[in-house]
Amino acid sequence: MRAIGRFASLAWLLLAAATSAHADQAQDVLARVRAQVVTVAALNSRAQVDSEGSGVVVHAGRVVTNCHVVAEAHSLRLTLADGRQLVATRLREDPVRDLCLLEVRELTVAGVARRALADVGQGEAVFAVGNPLGLGLAVSAGVVSAIDRRGAEPRIITSAAVSPGSSGGGLFDGAGRLLGITSSVLELGQNVSVAIPADAIARLERDGRPPVMPAPVTPEPDWLAVAEELRLRADWTGLLAHAERWQQVYPTSADALASAGLAEGNLGRLAAARERLVRGAAAAPWHALTSGYLARTYLALGDYAAAEAEARRATRLQPSGGYYWGLLGDALRGLARPDEAASAYATALRFSPGQASVWEGWGDLAAAAGKGDEAAERYRVAVRLAPNADGLRRKLAQALALRGEGAAAGRELAAVKDSGKADDAKAWNNVGTGEEKAGRYREAEQAYRKALAIDPRLPEAWHNLGLVLRRSGRDDEAAKAFERAIELNPRATGATIMLAELRQRAGRTAEAAELAARACEAADAQVAACRLLGSIASERREWERAENAYARATQLDGKLADDWVALGQARVQRGKAAEAAEALQRALAINPSQGTAYQALSALHGRRGDYTKALEYGERATQLEPTDYQAWSNKGYSLLKLQRPGEAVPAFETALRLKPDFANAWINLGEAKIAQRQMGEAIAALRKALELSPGASDARLYLTSAYIGAGQFALAREQATLLAEKLPQVPQVWYLMAVANAGLGDREAAIAAHARLKSLNPAAASELRARLAALPGSKAMPLPE
Repeated sequence: MRAIGRFASLAWLLLAAATSAHADQAQDVLARVRAQVVTVAALNSRAQVDSEGSGVVVHAGRVVTNCHVVAEAHSLRLTLADGRQLVATRLREDPVRDLCLLEVRELTVAGVARRALADVGQGEAVFAVGNPLGLGLAVSAGVVSAIDRRGAEPRIITSAAVSPGSSGGGLFDGAGRLLGITSSVLELGQNVSVAIPADAIARLERDGRPPVMPAPVTPEPDWLAVAEELRLRADWTGLLAHAERWQQVYPTSADALASAGLAEGNLGRLAAARERLVRGAAAAPWHALTSGYLARTYLALGDYAAAEAEARRATRLQPSGGYYWGLLGDALRGLARPDEAASAYATALRFSPGQASVWEGWGDLAAAAGKGDEAAERYRVAVRLAPNADGLRRKLAQALALRGEGAAAGRELAAVKDSGKADDAKAWNNVGTGEEKAGRYREAEQAYRKALAIDPRLPEAWHNLGLVLRRSGRDDEAAKAFERAIELNPRATGATIMLAELRQRAGRTAEAAELAARACEAADAQVAACRLLGSIASERREWERAENAYARATQLDGKLADDWVALGQARVQRGKAAEAAEALQRALAINPSQGTAYQALSALHGRRGDYTKALEYGERATQLEPTDYQAWSNKGYSLLKLQRPGEAVPAFETALRLKPDFANAWINLGEAKIAQRQMGEAIAALRKALELSPGASDARLYLTSAYIGAGQFALAREQATLLAEKLPQVPQVWYLMAVANAGLGDREAAIAAHARLKSLNPAAASELRARLAALPGSKAMPLPE
């Protein structure tokens, strides 16, 4: 550990010493050449500075700079290190190498010493001196990264940092000798700059051509000012015509090309705009506005990657340009990189807080992330900055609506000048949604009706109106709204489900079932539709349809135990015991405390005659669901079939306390009372069962038996007669009929009933004849064989 610490300390000291030496050398180079590096200002026709670059004195009265620094200048002004300002003119130019030679008559400073490219070595320390960003003379250190000889002319690639304004400055060695003229930054590199070798200066002086000057126009308009006025007026046709005239006078004007591209884009001719701006960017790679407009065009074309590249180029050329940072944010948002987009928007607003478009884009970013409060606040600022932008007001209204500020959203929509568009209908629909979430149903209804007044063919507004009307109990009006939504969009599954529920509520179960079936079978089926269909089918005892509906529900969402229980119950009714048991076990796997699953398993085993297992499940069901009347009834039935009527009776009584109109429990209670030979209570229970369910044949059978047990043979024969009309092929009916007639002493009627029983079940008839013959004394009634 100590050795490592010693070596680390030594490495740090060496690094510090090297860094200090590097800094000292940079200061020494700057001191040597500061008199030979000048600031070059390009002036317009009004003698105002349009842009600045750098230059290097190569002879007394001669300065070299990049052509792109002076290309569009009306006149040139040089600033020396001592603060003196001199007039310069273009003497020679070499556009291929981007070098221009300037004449400065009053410049007496001697030229710098030059060094040939052949003597420059890779890895050698170099120093870039120029006027970056107009901040004054500055030096940056680096090394020669490479000599690029791939093109027609070699280039020096260096790590010495340069910035806009450094163009035309010098790249020097440690002795202050000129190696090259700094020209540009490689777009894809990390701190990688390009310099034109100093060897090219001699060729410029010898072979450079006289500068091509634009033909003078008298009087010449202020091209840029006129273009800006047309832009602010959004006169895109006028701007395009002006830009084309401008290009005729100044063919290489980057501002003219940029203005033409902007006009083309706003006239909807995006391909033409892109073509102009690409050409402009190639001709003037230093012109930030061209890259900005090109980024804007790529955004409109949906090419977000290209938009990002151009926006980043613009921010490098003009780091304080808030407009370009905003375009970068838009591109990054389109590329689904929200964190980077948010950072770009924040930077844009730091430089240009008054840009409504940036506030809008930042608001869109928040809205996409579901941050309604942030979106609304950003849209508010944007609307304050651009109060006539209807699109912004619509966005603000929707954001306010979604966070429950329906009244405020309505005010924003009311302020929209160009109202009545489909977007306004959708916005009012969103207002209604927000009001509904806030519990303001009357206001929600008004908003939905406004949406439909603008666009009566908006299905989602009809659907939402139907929901509000249904909530307020206006079922007929709600049904008409849902019908209209379905008419406009036959695939409106939600509206179909709502209409099915209303039809069921109105007692129109057949229509409700068909609507629910349509929604359940749709490609975008919702599980709610299948549950509704299963419920309706179960009520109608259409067990096959119920099974199919609940099977579909479990396919769509197999996580709800209730769906598996309902599927199991339907399969129990269809006699599909194994499949029913499987579904019910699935329910218990999801929710081991699902009492209805145990209740259904109890019923299943009861149907199979396994009453011990049925009782086990019934006990568990009543423990988990003590208020489930069906569970208590199943438990009682299992006890009854296990010949434990004394325990069955309390279970049935509990079921009836929970559901007094449960006819099946009254029947089972009657049967239990018969088993206890409590015929009076049995009769009362069974008469109640028939009162609740007049068509319950099993209740009438047990009531007939109870009457016989109580010696009320006339009432028994009356019930048996009703059963014979309904169930003439059931042997038990004729058995009871014969006993009742025998009890009344009506031998002829008893013989007739016995004969009918014999035709249906000879064994039962033989048993009956033996029993009647064995009755004591006068009650005995021999019947013919």
